Amino acid sequence: LFNMEEILGLRLVSCHNIYFYNNLLKSIRLAISENRMEEFSLSQVSPRAH
Repeated sequence: LFNMEEILGLRLVSCHNIYFYNNLLKSIRLAISENRMEEFSLSQVSPRAH
């Protein structure tokens, strides 16, 4: 759908991105409140870099 530039494909990609960033930011806020942001960032940045 995305490669064919179908509206539904673009909408699904947008929904996925919003969901992903919402969850990521929720996890970041939790890590900050628990004073473990450094540990969280090390566990998240490396897997996403590859």
